[in-house]
Amino acid sequence: MITLRFTKNAIQKLSPELTANSIPSNKYCDWFIDFIDSGDNSAYLFTNAYSIFSIVIPAKNIKSAKDFISQFKEELKSYFSFKTLDNLFSEYIEPNFSDISFTKTNNRSVLASIKGLKYRAEWDLEERIDLNNQLKRFKLNDSLNKYITKCANTGFDDYITPEQIIDSEKMKETVPEDTPPSAPQTTQSSKPHIPAKEVYQIYAELLDFEPKIWRRFYISSDITMEKLGFALMNMFNMHGGHLFNFEIDIRPQFEKGLLARKDVTKSQIEQFLSQIPPIMIESYIDPEMDASDDEFFKNNLKQTPPRRYDASTTKIRNILKKDDRCTFVYDFGDNWRFNLVLEDENADTGLSKAELPRVKEGKGLGIIEDCGGTSGLESIVKAFSTKKDADYQEYKNWLETDSFDITNFNMEEINDSFKSFMRYMNRLYNEDREEF
Repeated sequence: MITLRFTKNAIQKLSPELTANSIPSNKYCDWFIDFIDSGDNSAYLFTNAYSIFSIVIPAKNIKSAKDFISQFKEELKSYFSFKTLDNLFSEYIEPNFSDISFTKTNNRSVLASIKGLKYRAEWDLEERIDLNNQLKRFKLNDSLNKYITKCANTGFDDYITPEQIIDSEKMKETVPEDTPPSAPQTTQSSKPHIPAKEVYQIYAELLDFEPKIWRRFYISSDITMEKLGFALMNMFNMHGGHLFNFEIDIRPQFEKGLLARKDVTKSQIEQFLSQIPPIMIESYIDPEMDASDDEFFKNNLKQTPPRRYDASTTKIRNILKKDDRCTFVYDFGDNWRFNLVLEDENADTGLSKAELPRVKEGKGLGIIEDCGGTSGLESIVKAFSTKKDADYQEYKNWLETDSFDITNFNMEEINDSFKSFMRYMNRLYNEDREEF
Protein backbone atom coordinates (compact mmCIF):
# COMPACT_ATOMS: atom_id res chain seq x y z
CA MET A 1 0.00 0.00 0.00
CA ILE A 2 1.09 3.58 -0.75
CA THR A 3 -0.04 6.06 1.91
CA LEU A 4 -0.48 9.70 0.87
CA ARG A 5 -0.91 12.07 3.82
CA PHE A 6 -2.43 15.46 2.99
CA THR A 7 -1.92 18.76 4.80
CA LYS A 8 -4.94 21.04 5.28
CA ASN A 9 -3.86 23.15 2.28
CA ALA A 10 -3.70 20.10 0.03
CA ILE A 11 -7.05 18.75 1.26
CA GLN A 12 -8.74 22.08 0.48
CA LYS A 13 -7.23 22.08 -3.01
CA LEU A 14 -7.93 18.50 -4.09
CA SER A 15 -10.74 17.34 -1.73
CA PRO A 16 -9.52 13.71 -1.64
CA GLU A 17 -11.66 10.95 -0.15
CA LEU A 18 -9.86 10.36 3.14
CA THR A 19 -9.55 7.04 4.96
CA ALA A 20 -8.20 6.06 8.35
CA ASN A 21 -4.46 5.90 8.95
CA SER A 22 -2.85 2.95 7.20
CA ILE A 23 0.51 1.25 7.44
CA PRO A 24 2.45 1.60 4.15
CA SER A 25 4.07 -1.40 2.48
CA ASN A 26 7.54 0.03 3.20
CA LYS A 27 9.27 3.31 3.97
CA TYR A 28 9.35 4.30 0.31
CA CYS A 29 5.54 4.18 0.19
CA ASP A 30 4.72 6.83 2.80
CA TRP A 31 4.40 10.42 1.47
CA PHE A 32 3.22 13.76 2.80
CA ILE A 33 1.56 16.16 0.35
CA ASP A 34 1.39 19.94 0.68
CA PHE A 35 0.07 22.53 -1.78
CA ILE A 36 2.12 25.57 -2.79
CA ASP A 37 -0.15 28.34 -4.04
CA SER A 38 1.78 30.38 -6.60
CA GLY A 39 -0.92 31.28 -9.13
CA ASP A 40 -0.27 29.72 -12.54
CA ASN A 41 2.93 28.25 -11.11
CA SER A 42 1.23 26.39 -8.24
CA ALA A 43 2.50 22.96 -7.33
CA TYR A 44 2.14 19.96 -5.05
CA LEU A 45 5.08 19.15 -2.80
CA PHE A 46 5.53 15.42 -2.12
CA THR A 47 7.82 14.56 0.81
CA ASN A 48 8.73 11.05 1.88
CA ALA A 49 7.90 10.62 5.57
CA TYR A 50 11.09 8.75 6.43
CA SER A 51 13.80 10.35 4.29
CA ILE A 52 12.31 13.86 3.67
CA PHE A 53 13.19 13.17 0.01
CA SER A 54 10.92 15.47 -2.03
CA ILE A 55 9.59 16.15 -5.51
CA VAL A 56 7.49 19.01 -6.91
CA ILE A 57 4.64 18.39 -9.37
CA PRO A 58 2.77 21.14 -11.31
CA ALA A 59 -0.79 21.50 -10.02
CA LYS A 60 -2.23 23.24 -13.09
CA ASN A 61 -3.45 20.16 -14.97
CA ILE A 62 -4.48 18.07 -11.97
CA LYS A 63 -8.28 18.06 -11.78
CA SER A 64 -9.04 14.80 -9.98
CA ALA A 65 -7.60 12.18 -7.65
CA LYS A 66 -6.98 9.96 -10.69
CA ASP A 67 -4.91 12.70 -12.37
CA PHE A 68 -3.12 13.25 -9.09
CA ILE A 69 -2.01 9.61 -8.72
CA SER A 70 -1.06 9.32 -12.38
CA GLN A 71 1.10 12.47 -12.29
CA PHE A 72 2.71 11.41 -9.02
CA LYS A 73 3.65 7.97 -10.33
CA GLU A 74 5.02 9.32 -13.62
CA GLU A 75 7.02 12.13 -12.00
CA LEU A 76 8.40 9.97 -9.22
CA LYS A 77 9.48 7.27 -11.68
CA SER A 78 11.17 9.84 -13.93
CA TYR A 79 12.99 11.57 -11.09
CA PHE A 80 14.19 8.29 -9.55
CA SER A 81 15.52 7.36 -13.00
CA PHE A 82 17.19 10.77 -13.30
CA LYS A 83 18.93 10.08 -9.96
CA THR A 84 19.88 6.52 -11.11
CA LEU A 85 17.59 5.05 -8.46
CA ASP A 86 15.48 3.00 -10.90
CA ASN A 87 15.98 -0.17 -8.85
CA LEU A 88 14.47 1.44 -5.74
CA PHE A 89 11.40 2.59 -7.63
CA SER A 90 10.80 -0.71 -9.40
CA GLU A 91 11.34 -2.84 -6.29
CA TYR A 92 9.82 -0.80 -3.46
CA ILE A 93 7.31 1.65 -4.98
CA GLU A 94 5.86 0.68 -8.37
CA PRO A 95 4.33 -2.69 -7.29
CA ASN A 96 2.26 -0.89 -4.62
CA PHE A 97 0.46 1.63 -6.84
CA SER A 98 -2.53 -0.69 -7.10
CA ASP A 99 -3.47 0.18 -3.49
CA ILE A 100 -3.51 3.89 -2.56
CA SER A 101 -4.68 5.34 0.77
CA PHE A 102 -5.49 9.06 1.22
CA THR A 103 -5.34 10.28 4.81
CA LYS A 104 -4.44 13.37 6.88
CA THR A 105 -0.95 14.42 7.91
CA ASN A 106 -0.29 13.38 11.47
CA ASN A 107 3.36 13.88 12.39
CA ARG A 108 4.76 17.19 13.65
CA SER A 109 8.39 16.26 13.03
CA VAL A 110 7.74 15.65 9.33
CA LEU A 111 5.53 18.74 9.04
CA ALA A 112 8.27 20.90 10.57
CA SER A 113 10.73 19.63 7.98
CA ILE A 114 8.21 20.19 5.17
CA LYS A 115 7.82 23.80 6.25
CA GLY A 116 11.51 24.49 5.57
CA LEU A 117 11.36 22.70 2.22
CA LYS A 118 8.21 24.59 1.28
CA TYR A 119 9.91 27.94 1.89
CA ARG A 120 12.69 26.94 -0.51
CA ALA A 121 10.27 25.72 -3.17
CA GLU A 122 8.09 28.84 -2.87
CA TRP A 123 11.14 31.00 -3.38
CA ASP A 124 12.03 29.25 -6.65
CA LEU A 125 8.43 29.24 -7.87
CA GLU A 126 8.08 32.96 -7.26
CA GLU A 127 11.21 33.46 -9.35
CA ARG A 128 9.04 32.01 -12.16
CA ILE A 129 10.90 28.76 -12.63
CA ASP A 130 9.24 26.98 -15.59
CA LEU A 131 7.49 23.98 -14.02
CA ASN A 132 6.59 22.65 -17.48
CA ASN A 133 10.29 22.05 -18.09
CA GLN A 134 11.10 18.66 -16.57
CA LEU A 135 14.82 19.34 -16.23
CA LYS A 136 14.12 22.55 -14.30
CA ARG A 137 11.68 20.67 -12.07
CA PHE A 138 14.37 18.08 -11.38
CA LYS A 139 16.89 20.81 -10.53
CA LEU A 140 14.35 22.24 -8.09
CA ASN A 141 13.96 18.77 -6.58
CA ASP A 142 17.74 18.48 -6.32
CA SER A 143 17.96 21.74 -4.38
CA LEU A 144 15.35 20.42 -1.93
CA ASN A 145 17.08 17.06 -1.52
CA LYS A 146 20.45 18.66 -0.80
CA TYR A 147 18.83 20.56 2.07
CA ILE A 148 20.46 19.46 5.33
CA THR A 149 17.73 18.19 7.61
CA LYS A 150 17.09 16.61 10.97
CA CYS A 151 13.80 14.78 11.40
CA ALA A 152 12.92 12.14 13.98
CA ASN A 153 11.51 9.84 11.27
CA THR A 154 14.76 9.58 9.31
CA GLY A 155 16.29 7.27 11.90
CA PHE A 156 19.47 9.36 11.88
CA ASP A 157 20.46 11.20 15.04
CA ASP A 158 22.51 13.77 13.14
CA TYR A 159 21.92 16.27 10.35
CA ILE A 160 21.94 14.67 6.91
CA THR A 161 20.59 15.38 3.40
CA PRO A 162 17.54 13.52 1.98
CA GLU A 163 19.56 12.35 -1.04
CA GLN A 164 21.93 10.63 1.39
CA ILE A 165 19.05 8.93 3.20
CA ILE A 166 16.94 7.72 0.27
CA ASP A 167 19.32 4.90 -0.72
CA SER A 168 20.40 4.03 2.82
CA GLU A 169 19.90 0.71 4.58
CA LYS A 170 17.60 2.38 7.10
CA MET A 171 15.12 3.10 4.31
CA LYS A 172 15.03 -0.60 3.41
CA GLU A 173 14.16 -1.70 6.93
CA THR A 174 10.63 -2.98 7.60
CA VAL A 175 8.06 -0.40 8.66
CA PRO A 176 7.31 -0.97 12.37
CA GLU A 177 3.74 -1.76 13.38
CA ASP A 178 3.53 1.51 15.30
CA THR A 179 4.71 3.27 12.13
CA PRO A 180 6.55 6.55 13.03
CA PRO A 181 4.18 8.77 11.04
CA SER A 182 1.47 8.06 13.64
CA ALA A 183 1.09 10.96 16.06
CA PRO A 184 0.54 10.16 19.76
CA GLN A 185 -3.14 10.17 20.66
CA THR A 186 -4.30 12.06 23.75
CA THR A 187 -7.62 12.38 25.51
CA GLN A 188 -8.85 14.69 28.24
CA SER A 189 -8.34 11.95 30.81
CA SER A 190 -4.88 10.99 29.51
CA LYS A 191 -2.71 13.95 28.56
CA PRO A 192 1.06 13.79 28.07
CA HIS A 193 3.03 14.92 31.08
CA ILE A 194 4.95 18.16 30.53
CA PRO A 195 7.72 18.73 33.08
CA ALA A 196 6.98 21.90 35.03
CA LYS A 197 9.39 24.79 34.58
CA GLU A 198 8.06 27.29 37.05
CA VAL A 199 10.39 30.30 37.04
CA TYR A 200 12.76 31.72 34.43
CA GLN A 201 15.79 33.87 35.22
CA ILE A 202 16.38 36.27 32.33
CA TYR A 203 19.08 38.84 31.63
CA ALA A 204 18.07 41.90 29.57
CA GLU A 205 20.40 44.62 28.27
CA LEU A 206 19.81 47.77 26.19
CA LEU A 207 21.79 47.44 22.97
CA ASP A 208 24.05 50.09 21.44
CA PHE A 209 24.40 52.24 24.54
CA GLU A 210 27.08 53.01 27.11
CA PRO A 211 27.18 52.90 30.10
CA LYS A 212 25.40 49.55 30.09
CA ILE A 213 21.77 49.52 31.20
CA TRP A 214 20.65 46.04 32.20
CA ARG A 215 18.38 43.95 34.44
CA ARG A 216 18.46 40.40 35.77
CA PHE A 217 15.00 39.28 36.80
CA TYR A 218 12.68 36.39 37.61
CA ILE A 219 9.41 35.77 35.80
CA SER A 220 6.85 32.96 35.65
CA SER A 221 7.29 30.69 32.63
CA ASP A 222 3.52 30.34 32.42
CA ILE A 223 2.73 33.92 31.35
CA THR A 224 2.46 35.24 27.81
CA MET A 225 5.14 36.99 25.80
CA GLU A 226 2.90 40.07 25.92
CA LYS A 227 3.17 40.16 29.72
CA LEU A 228 6.93 39.66 29.44
CA GLY A 229 6.89 42.78 27.23
CA PHE A 230 4.92 44.69 29.87
CA ALA A 231 7.39 43.61 32.56
CA LEU A 232 10.33 44.84 30.46
CA MET A 233 8.60 48.18 29.94
CA ASN A 234 8.29 48.62 33.70
CA MET A 235 11.92 47.67 34.27
CA PHE A 236 13.35 50.07 31.69
CA ASN A 237 11.31 53.22 32.32
CA MET A 238 8.89 52.84 29.38
CA HIS A 239 5.39 54.30 29.43
CA GLY A 240 3.88 51.71 27.09
CA GLY A 241 2.54 54.04 24.42
CA HIS A 242 4.13 52.12 21.52
CA LEU A 243 3.99 48.70 19.91
CA PHE A 244 6.66 46.07 20.47
CA ASN A 245 7.78 42.66 19.29
CA PHE A 246 10.23 39.89 20.07
CA GLU A 247 12.62 38.67 17.40
CA ILE A 248 14.02 35.20 18.04
CA ASP A 249 16.87 33.72 16.00
CA ILE A 250 16.72 29.93 16.35
CA ARG A 251 19.72 29.27 14.09
CA PRO A 252 22.31 28.82 16.89
CA GLN A 253 20.64 25.61 18.08
CA PHE A 254 21.14 24.14 14.57
CA GLU A 255 24.55 25.70 13.93
CA LYS A 256 26.15 24.15 16.99
CA GLY A 257 25.39 20.60 15.85
CA LEU A 258 26.39 21.28 12.26
CA LEU A 259 29.76 22.78 13.14
CA ALA A 260 30.65 19.56 14.96
CA ARG A 261 30.14 17.61 11.75
CA LYS A 262 33.24 16.91 9.59
CA ASP A 263 31.24 15.80 6.53
CA VAL A 264 29.32 19.08 6.14
CA THR A 265 30.96 22.00 4.37
CA LYS A 266 30.83 25.62 5.49
CA SER A 267 28.81 26.56 2.40
CA GLN A 268 26.27 23.81 3.13
CA ILE A 269 25.89 25.08 6.68
CA GLU A 270 25.43 28.66 5.49
CA GLN A 271 22.86 27.58 2.91
CA PHE A 272 20.94 25.56 5.49
CA LEU A 273 20.96 28.33 8.11
CA SER A 274 19.86 30.95 5.57
CA GLN A 275 16.61 29.07 5.01
CA ILE A 276 15.64 28.83 8.68
CA PRO A 277 13.01 31.51 9.34
CA PRO A 278 13.31 33.68 12.45
CA ILE A 279 10.41 33.81 14.90
CA MET A 280 8.51 37.06 15.37
CA ILE A 281 6.17 37.51 18.34
CA GLU A 282 4.09 40.65 17.78
CA SER A 283 2.10 42.87 20.13
CA TYR A 284 -0.27 43.78 17.29
CA ILE A 285 -1.11 41.51 14.37
CA ASP A 286 -1.79 43.24 11.05
CA PRO A 287 -2.06 40.62 8.23
CA GLU A 288 -1.76 43.21 5.46
CA MET A 289 1.32 44.83 6.97
CA ASP A 290 2.88 41.45 7.76
CA ALA A 291 2.34 40.29 4.16
CA SER A 292 4.08 43.43 2.90
CA ASP A 293 6.98 42.86 5.30
CA ASP A 294 7.26 39.23 4.15
CA GLU A 295 7.51 40.37 0.54
CA PHE A 296 10.35 42.71 1.55
CA PHE A 297 12.14 39.82 3.28
CA LYS A 298 11.88 37.62 0.19
CA ASN A 299 12.41 40.13 -2.61
CA ASN A 300 14.77 42.71 -1.13
CA LEU A 301 16.67 40.89 1.61
CA LYS A 302 16.53 37.47 -0.09
CA GLN A 303 15.70 35.96 3.30
CA THR A 304 13.06 33.55 4.47
CA PRO A 305 10.18 35.52 6.07
CA PRO A 306 9.64 35.04 9.81
CA ARG A 307 7.12 32.76 11.44
CA ARG A 308 4.74 35.11 13.24
CA TYR A 309 2.93 34.63 16.54
CA ASP A 310 0.56 36.74 18.64
CA ALA A 311 2.26 37.92 21.84
CA SER A 312 -1.06 37.93 23.73
CA THR A 313 -1.59 34.17 23.25
CA THR A 314 1.98 32.81 23.10
CA LYS A 315 3.44 31.65 26.42
CA ILE A 316 7.08 32.16 27.33
CA ARG A 317 7.70 28.48 28.04
CA ASN A 318 6.53 27.49 24.55
CA ILE A 319 8.79 29.91 22.67
CA LEU A 320 11.88 30.97 24.66
CA LYS A 321 14.81 28.51 24.77
CA LYS A 322 18.25 28.86 26.32
CA ASP A 323 20.21 28.62 23.06
CA ASP A 324 18.10 31.14 21.12
CA ARG A 325 19.02 34.76 20.46
CA CYS A 326 16.09 36.91 21.53
CA THR A 327 15.69 40.64 20.95
CA PHE A 328 12.93 42.78 22.47
CA VAL A 329 12.09 45.76 20.23
CA TYR A 330 10.02 48.67 21.55
CA ASP A 331 8.76 51.71 19.60
CA PHE A 332 9.53 51.00 15.94
CA GLY A 333 10.34 54.69 15.40
CA ASP A 334 12.93 55.13 18.15
CA ASN A 335 13.78 51.43 17.76
CA TRP A 336 14.84 50.56 21.30
CA ARG A 337 16.41 47.10 21.18
CA PHE A 338 17.20 44.84 24.13
CA ASN A 339 19.12 41.58 24.12
CA LEU A 340 17.43 38.88 26.23
CA VAL A 341 19.22 35.78 27.54
CA LEU A 342 17.38 32.95 29.28
CA GLU A 343 19.93 32.04 31.95
CA ASP A 344 17.96 29.52 34.04
CA GLU A 345 14.79 27.62 33.11
CA ASN A 346 13.99 26.57 36.67
CA ALA A 347 15.37 29.24 38.98
CA ASP A 348 15.31 28.57 42.73
CA THR A 349 13.97 31.91 43.99
CA GLY A 350 11.94 31.09 47.09
CA LEU A 351 9.24 33.35 45.62
CA SER A 352 5.64 32.45 44.87
CA LYS A 353 4.13 33.11 41.44
CA ALA A 354 2.16 35.96 43.00
CA GLU A 355 5.47 37.70 43.80
CA LEU A 356 6.66 37.62 40.18
CA PRO A 357 8.01 39.34 38.13
CA ARG A 358 10.87 40.40 40.40
CA VAL A 359 14.10 42.21 39.51
CA LYS A 360 17.13 40.62 41.15
CA GLU A 361 19.76 43.20 40.15
CA GLY A 362 20.56 45.76 37.48
CA LYS A 363 22.17 49.05 36.47
CA GLY A 364 21.05 52.26 34.82
CA LEU A 365 17.81 54.21 34.63
CA GLY A 366 16.35 52.91 31.38
CA ILE A 367 15.10 54.83 28.34
CA ILE A 368 13.49 58.23 27.78
CA GLU A 369 10.35 57.91 25.67
CA ASP A 370 10.28 59.65 22.27
CA CYS A 371 13.80 61.06 22.53
CA GLY A 372 15.01 59.50 19.27
CA GLY A 373 16.39 56.18 20.46
CA THR A 374 19.88 55.53 21.82
CA SER A 375 21.41 58.46 19.91
CA GLY A 376 18.86 60.80 21.46
CA LEU A 377 19.52 59.35 24.90
CA GLU A 378 23.24 59.95 24.40
CA SER A 379 22.48 63.60 23.54
CA ILE A 380 20.45 64.01 26.74
CA VAL A 381 23.25 62.52 28.87
CA LYS A 382 25.81 64.77 27.20
CA ALA A 383 23.67 67.91 27.61
CA PHE A 384 23.12 67.34 31.33
CA SER A 385 26.79 66.57 31.88
CA THR A 386 27.86 70.00 30.49
CA LYS A 387 24.77 72.09 31.37
CA LYS A 388 25.95 74.81 28.96
CA ASP A 389 24.54 74.67 25.46
CA ALA A 390 21.06 75.20 24.06
CA ASP A 391 20.38 71.48 24.10
CA TYR A 392 20.59 71.51 27.89
CA GLN A 393 17.90 74.20 28.16
CA GLU A 394 15.71 72.34 25.70
CA TYR A 395 16.02 68.99 27.51
CA LYS A 396 15.68 70.69 30.89
CA ASN A 397 12.36 72.22 29.87
CA TRP A 398 11.14 69.04 28.21
CA LEU A 399 12.00 66.73 31.12
CA GLU A 400 11.09 69.37 33.72
CA THR A 401 14.21 68.74 35.77
CA ASP A 402 17.53 70.46 36.46
CA SER A 403 19.45 67.21 36.73
CA PHE A 404 19.44 63.86 35.01
CA ASP A 405 21.31 60.75 36.14
CA ILE A 406 21.35 57.90 33.63
CA THR A 407 22.98 55.62 36.22
CA ASN A 408 20.06 55.91 38.63
CA PHE A 409 18.58 52.48 39.39
CA ASN A 410 15.82 52.02 41.96
CA MET A 411 15.14 48.28 42.17
CA GLU A 412 12.69 48.58 45.06
CA GLU A 413 10.54 51.10 43.18
CA ILE A 414 10.46 48.88 40.08
CA ASN A 415 9.46 45.79 42.04
CA ASP A 416 6.76 47.63 43.98
CA SER A 417 5.18 48.98 40.78
CA PHE A 418 4.93 45.73 38.78
CA LYS A 419 1.36 44.76 39.68
CA SER A 420 -0.26 48.13 39.04
CA PHE A 421 1.80 48.80 35.89
CA MET A 422 1.01 45.43 34.32
CA ARG A 423 -2.72 45.78 35.09
CA TYR A 424 -2.68 49.18 33.40
CA MET A 425 -0.78 47.91 30.35
CA ASN A 426 -3.09 44.92 29.96
CA ARG A 427 -6.10 47.26 29.87
CA LEU A 428 -4.36 49.69 27.49
CA TYR A 429 -3.31 47.07 24.93
CA ASN A 430 -6.67 45.28 25.04
CA GLU A 431 -8.43 48.57 24.30
CA ASP A 432 -6.09 49.17 21.34
CA ARG A 433 -6.84 45.71 19.94
CA GLU A 434 -10.59 46.34 20.18
CA GLU A 435 -10.23 49.73 18.50
CA PHE A 436 -8.37 48.32 15.49
